[in-house]
Formats: sequence, C-alpha cells, structure tokens
Amino acid sequence: MPIKKTVRLTDETIKICHNLTQTGDVVWSSSINDAIQQFSLFVEDNTPDLTFDEWNVFYCIYNGYFAERSVDEVARLHFNVSESYKYDPQVTEFIGSVDDAINFIEKVKSWSVSQKLAVIYKAKSFWRQSPVVDLDDDDDELNNKVVFPDWFDGLGEREKIGLARLELLDITNVQILVNDENYNFPQGCNLGRKSKEFIKLHINTILK
Repeated sequence: MPIKKTVRLTDETIKICHNLTQTGDVVWSSSINDAIQQFSLFVEDNTPDLTFDEWNVFYCIYNGYFAERSVDEVARLHFNVSESYKYDPQVTEFIGSVDDAINFIEKVKSWSVSQKLAVIYKAKSFWRQSPVVDLDDDDDELNNKVVFPDWFDGLGEREKIGLARLELLDITNVQILVNDENYNFPQGCNLGRKSKEFIKLHINTILK
C-alpha cells in the first residue's frame, strides 16, 4: 500500500534521484522507487552461492548486531566471521574445523564489495521482523495486499496471516526460526507454540 513520508535526503541521494529522472524537474517518488527496484535486482544478482550452514553463520553474526551503515561493514566482514568463529559456539558449529574456518574466511575476503553488501543486507533482513503492513488492518485487507508464496498452501489462515504480518515469506528463513527451540513469534502476530509446531511440521513435510 503506497504511503507518504517526509524524509531528509543526502546530497548523494539527491544526485541519484536527479539522474533517474529522465527530463525536467526531479520526480522524487518515482526516482526513489526506481532506485529501490534497481537495488533489489543488484542484491539478487550479487548474492554469492552459500550453503544452509554458511547463511546461518551470517544470521548469527547479525543477530542483535547494529551498525550505522552497511557500507562501513564491508571491509570488516571477514573479521566479523573470524571473531564470531572464536567466540560464538553456534558459528563454530556451523563452520566446522579450523581449516574450514580459514577457507571460509578467505572465501569471504575474495568477494567483491557488491557481494559483501548483498550478504550483509540479506543477513540483516532475516532479523527484520517488524511488519510493513499496519497491524490494525483486518485479515481481508491483508489478504488483498499480500501475495502468499506457494508453500503457504496447506497452512491455516491464522498461520498465513501471522507470517505475512511478520513478512516471513521465505521458507528457508521460517524453517530456521521454527526449528529454534528458543524462538517465539512476537506478540501481536497471533502465532503461539501450536502454530509454530504446525508450521514446522508443514515445512518439514514439504522439504522431505
């Protein structure tokens, strides 16, 4: 649903919006939306091929990790992997042996700036669970706003609406959450322990 917001733009953003407007005065809304569409394509085109465990490494690193700008993190991404391997037991388990860690760190070092940014963005997005749609919207309005992924077929309406409110539409991301014994869905999304077990069983059945 389109919204209207007042935002402060940097000089760099203003220049990009100017360049994305073909003629005349800058059309702010369309140029910003165009830039975001291009960013989405950029992320998908530059995301390295990673295994399930390798993605979990970055999800662990960015769980509760807050930095002002992703561009400032690019140069130290491999360092974050190295430090997490030393001090985070989950990361150690996901990576494996010391030799595996050395090889993985070298792999991260070899990525381009674009590839590192894409991974950082996706890792942060994994933990960004606050809903985009208004939680006061009724279920019928939400159904009209969200295109449910195919893997939702077989879930109950409660589970579909709850996951959509949290923007949890990717089956891999949801699989990780429901298999985490310590994870509970946030209050307000109408998903409890029974829904978590139901979603877990549904996903495991699909992925057999």
